[in-house]
Amino acid sequence: MVSKKGNEVTLSSEYLDAIIEHSFDGIYITDGQANTIKVNRSYTTISGLKKSEVLGHNMRELVQNQTISASGSLMALEEKRPITIQQEFKTGKRALITSSPIYNSKNEIVMVITNVRDITELYRLKEEASHWRQAETRLRQELNHMKISAMESCNLVAEDTSTTQIISMLGKVAPLDTTVILLGETGVGKEVFAKYIFRNSHRGDKPYIKVNCGAIPANLVESELFGYEKGAFTGADKNGKMGLFELANKGTIFLDEVGELPLDMQVKLLRVLQEQEFERIGGRTPVKVDVRVLAATNRNLEEMVAQKLFRQDLYYRLMIFPVNIPPLRERIDDIVPLANVFLNQLIAIQDNTAPT
Repeated sequence: MVSKKGNEVTLSSEYLDAIIEHSFDGIYITDGQANTIKVNRSYTTISGLKKSEVLGHNMRELVQNQTISASGSLMALEEKRPITIQQEFKTGKRALITSSPIYNSKNEIVMVITNVRDITELYRLKEEASHWRQAETRLRQELNHMKISAMESCNLVAEDTSTTQIISMLGKVAPLDTTVILLGETGVGKEVFAKYIFRNSHRGDKPYIKVNCGAIPANLVESELFGYEKGAFTGADKNGKMGLFELANKGTIFLDEVGELPLDMQVKLLRVLQEQEFERIGGRTPVKVDVRVLAATNRNLEEMVAQKLFRQDLYYRLMIFPVNIPPLRERIDDIVPLANVFLNQLIAIQDNTAPT
C-alpha cells in the first residue's frame, strides 16, 4: 500500500516534470559526470535535436561528435561556477545559455541545470536597429547636402525641422514632371520653393516663367498666358504674340496665385494640364507645348470649389502633389538665420553705395 507521503512525492515529481516540459526556455540537465538526464520540448525546438540524440549521452561525447558545438555544462563542471555563453544551433537560432552547478551536502556537483533562452529575435531586432541607424545617418547626410544645395542655389534658409522636411520632400519630387502646388499664407516663400523645384529638375537649364495670376487684368489673362494670332483683336500686334506658356516650352511655368484665375481661364489651363496644348486667341490650330506646371496660392481652393469659384476638375489636376508651406512663426529656428541674411544684405548694399 502506497503511503500518503509517497503519493505527494509522486505528484510533486509529476508537477515538476510538467513545469520543465512546458517552460518557454529550453532546459538541459546533466548529472555530476555530464551525462544527459533530461531535456524539455523547448530545447529540442531551439536546437533542432531530438531527445533520443542526447538523452543518456555524455556531454563530452556530444561535443566530440559535434552534435553540440559547445557545452556550458562541461565548463560549469570544470570551473565549478555558473557559466553563460552564446550558442548558435543548426536551426539557425541563437541562444543565451546559462549552466549552473548544483551541489550536495558534501560540496560535490551532483547536477548541472542549463537554461537555454532563444535570443534570435533579439539579434534580428539588433541588426534591424543597426540598419535603421545607418539609414538615418545616410538620410541626415542627404538632407544636409540638400539643405546646403538649396541655400546655394535659391538663397533658401533651412534650419528649422519643418523647413528641412519640406526641402527633403521637394527634392524627391523635383526630378519628376509632376504638377506641384504650393499652399500657404502670403509671404511664406512659395516662390523660393518653386525655384528650388525648378533648379533641381531635369528642366533646370530650360526656361522658367513666373506668372502672377492675380496681377494680370482679367481682360488680358488669356492673351498673356496663351498669346494671340495677328489681327485677333483691335490694337493687337500685327505679327501676333506668343503667350507665356509658349515661352516656357520645354521648361517650367510657375502660376503664382492660381486661385485668382477667372473661371473661363481655368478651362484653358485644365486643357494644358490634360492635353499639353491650347489655342491662341483668334487661332484654330492647337499649339503643342511641353511644360511642367508649378502653382501656388494663399486661397483655400477646397472652399472655392464648394462656392463654385474654382473648377473641381482643375482642383484635382493641381492637387496631384500639394505642399503646405508653414508661416515663419511656425518655423522658429529659421528666424535668426533669416535675420542674419537680411542684415548681411543690407550691410552689403550700404557698403556698395557708400562714397569712396
